Formats: sequence, C-alpha cells, structure tokens
Amino acid sequence: MMIRIRIGDEKLSQSQITLLLRLKEGPADTSELLEIMKYFGFSSRSSFYATLSELEEKGYVMRDKGTVKLTRRGYELVDKLPKLIEQKIYSLLNYVAFLMEKSGLIKEQLEFRSLADEIDDISELERYRVFLVNELEKVKKKMEKWKRIKVE
Repeated sequence: MMIRIRIGDEKLSQSQITLLLRLKEGPADTSELLEIMKYFGFSSRSSFYATLSELEEKGYVMRDKGTVKLTRRGYELVDKLPKLIEQKIYSLLNYVAFLMEKSGLIKEQLEFRSLADEIDDISELERYRVFLVNELEKVKKKMEKWKRIKVE
C-alpha cells in the first residue's frame, strides 16, 4: 500500500513523508533515519539515499556531515502534512480493517478497550478524560437526531 500526497505539481512518497515527519522533531544522523526507514519496511539502503537526495533536491532537507535537518521550506511543508494526509490515513485504516475482516484475521467483532489503564502521566490522563467527555457529547447529539420508532 503506497501513500502519495500531492502538493502543487509534485507528489511525496510515504518514505519521504516518514523522513520529513521524523525530521520535524529535530536533526538526525543518516544512520538513525535509515533505522527508522527499516522499521517501517523500507529496507533498501539505496532507496533510502535516493529518497533523501530527492528531498534535498526539492529543498526540503539539507545534509551536513552525516546529519540531516529540515530547511525552512521543509518546515513549511511539514506543517501542511497533517491536513493533507488525514483523509488518506482514514481510507487506509478502513482498507486494513476490511482486509483483516475478510481474510479471517479478525474472527470476531472488535470490542472497545479502555486506554485509561495504559496512561501513567496525569496530564495525559486529563487530556484523555477531556477527549472522552467531548466524544460522549458527540454521541449524545447524534443519538438525539435519530428518530425512534416504537414497534408493537
């Protein structure tokens, strides 16, 4: 499954997007970036360096003595990425769920599971609580719109 994001006249590949998003966190050694790419299934060293060169040619990154960092143009692009990839991500998740269901990897209906037990940081837990309160409000409003038909 390949993700491509169109920005103006050019397209970014998922390996380019991965590198750009990692570099948003700060400069990184090429060896670290290569390990990240391997983790996501991009195992070819030559394709990694080709991806890096393409990003450099487009002016999104710059290399200096084995370290890679975003340029100003790169930061501007990375700020736009969440909005550009949002719909593609949801489509991809739906596709993966479909594949898992139809291939038999999911044998029974998925159940909701609580994340609260997995959160140890109090501020993160508070953010999660606020998220849940907002989600419950959305559910309530949606349910109020449904017409209920009484069957006798």
